[in-house]
Amino acid sequence: KMEFRLIPRLRSVVGLCSRRLCRLDQKFWLTSSLKDNGKKPPTRIEPPTLTDAEGALRQSLLARATLETAGGKMSILDAKRDLILRKRQAIAEAAAQKAAEQSAPPTLVDPSLPPVQKSKETPLLEVLRERLRLGPMPVSEYIGLALSHPKHGYYTTRSVFGPSGDFITAPEISQMFGELVGVWCVWLWQALGRPGRVQIVELGPGTGTMMADVLRSIGRFRAMVGCVSVDLVEISPGLRETQRKRLAVASEPGAATARHDGTGILVRWHDSLFAVPVREDTPTIILAQEFFDCMPVRQFQHTEKGWCERLVDIDTSPLGPHHLRYVLSPGPTTAAKVCLRPELVPGMPAKPGMNEGIEVSPEAWLVAQEVGRRVSVAGGAALIIDYGNNGPMPDSVQAIRAHKFAHALAEPGECDITAHVDFAALRTAALEGHATAA
Repeated sequence: KMEFRLIPRLRSVVGLCSRRLCRLDQKFWLTSSLKDNGKKPPTRIEPPTLTDAEGALRQSLLARATLETAGGKMSILDAKRDLILRKRQAIAEAAAQKAAEQSAPPTLVDPSLPPVQKSKETPLLEVLRERLRLGPMPVSEYIGLALSHPKHGYYTTRSVFGPSGDFITAPEISQMFGELVGVWCVWLWQALGRPGRVQIVELGPGTGTMMADVLRSIGRFRAMVGCVSVDLVEISPGLRETQRKRLAVASEPGAATARHDGTGILVRWHDSLFAVPVREDTPTIILAQEFFDCMPVRQFQHTEKGWCERLVDIDTSPLGPHHLRYVLSPGPTTAAKVCLRPELVPGMPAKPGMNEGIEVSPEAWLVAQEVGRRVSVAGGAALIIDYGNNGPMPDSVQAIRAHKFAHALAEPGECDITAHVDFAALRTAALEGHATAA
């Protein structure tokens, strides 16, 4: 039971009485503190109109009045403020809980069940964990490390081609593929006026099978054989050795240059296209068979804040199937502002929908621009054979292991990761290099 105890000064105002003053729905009621004895119902009292001075006096008196509670005495105004504060806090907590329930994805996982068995940890995963201590990384950085890390990358640590590897490419299926490419090179050499020197550059030669078939075709045209030199762009030491054995068995292991066994054509190896020498008097023929699909891509998702970048982060949740997970940047990144421009990405949506995705490959643009520049120096052409589209894709990243699709974040460094090629963007980049594209 709670009752008002008024200080002497307040008693002089309202007088001594055994009644309580209560306020209900902005109406004042005067009720008897005695038990109901059948007398008249409580009398309604209209709230008085107070002057400013009387209102100030009332507030002062209420501030000095005390309310007897289970915990002791409390100011009436303090008690009112405390009640309002608790109500507001309860409303805020209820709203937050409702929002969390609406935003949280539904789950059928029983908390009492043991954690999900995560995918196998790999040596590269430890490298990624150290890097992710600094914060989430772009998808492009993850793909680059997964494929090309010097010690634990996919292409730098294993044989990936053929039935014993993870996939088979067209040149491995039939020698006719590479031989027809070789016939095209002969035709192009003739169309260029049979120059005395011509340079053939292949990006990502794989096992060297296609180049072996190309040189077999060229070998049938003796007039061209003495004019040709070959430059192979390969970062994997293991694949370099495989290519050397396929093209020039008699050469020394690890040699940077060799002579083709059948034709004697000079073959050289380079770490990147930018390391291949350019000669103003030598036309260039550039071949790229399933090379650009391995170039890292950046992914973005359109939100109410604009284009946010998709990132890779550590997944510490016991419910996640992998040790890594995808997250979104809190807002548009610098990469989004630089890369997502219509002049760079033909076909980019002018009014993207909510949660619409798009992926681009600035690294592929850079290589295509260099290809265009080299072809424009002394003439020549580039033949790009790949799978993709004539425009950007929302999300085409995929992983392959043992000839089966896998999750791109599962067992990093042990799966091949690719993405569909945007040929329209490659064409735009090549034109910036002053080439003509068909």
